[in-house]
Amino acid sequence: MSSAASIDRMDGTGRHPWLAALVASPAEEVRALIELYAEVHPYGRAEPGDAAHALLFGLAGDDPARAALDAGCGAVLLALRAEMDRGDAAEYPRAAMLALRLLTVIRRLRPAQTVRDLHRRYMFWFAVFETAALDDGLDVRREFLRVLALTQDMAETTAPRRLMALWLDVCAEAGPNGQYDPSYLDVGLSGLRDLPLAAEHDANEEAMCHGIARWAVR
Repeated sequence: MSSAASIDRMDGTGRHPWLAALVASPAEEVRALIELYAEVHPYGRAEPGDAAHALLFGLAGDDPARAALDAGCGAVLLALRAEMDRGDAAEYPRAAMLALRLLTVIRRLRPAQTVRDLHRRYMFWFAVFETAALDDGLDVRREFLRVLALTQDMAETTAPRRLMALWLDVCAEAGPNGQYDPSYLDVGLSGLRDLPLAAEHDANEEAMCHGIARWAVR
């Protein structure tokens, strides 16, 4: 990055000005980020997940900007779920597109409270996202499942491997003879690979083999 660009993106404290805006108005700035009008120069042309990752890179875990991003992600995702749940034909595609972008941000940044809520209220979220697969490029369901697959270590639960059956089903249903398109096989295998280990499970290769077997016999 040039020195001029570095000056453009920093305030007097050496932080990008957008971080202060985010702390002041979490939901508004997260919404602006996924609607692609947030003041995030020089990352304005980047995907929201990439821009957010660059802006928060290097910040401490307890930095106020990280807490603000978490609060904003949770609030905006809830609002988008409500917009999608209304089922308005004119509103739904845009709400689904924004939800997809936001889930990508969540996957990249892993905001703790938002991620835990997605796991804790899985059925609440899945009830709306389950049918939000408009086409291969706009598949909210797949991104939601991918977020769950890659954040299982963050879930607050007494049954850390509770999603194994889900990932096996996703593997089994991926492909032309199943409920999901072939790209879901990668999601299911990611979920099996990242199952939290326990005293009786020191690796997940066997679980992944079961997933491949379920897919192969479909």
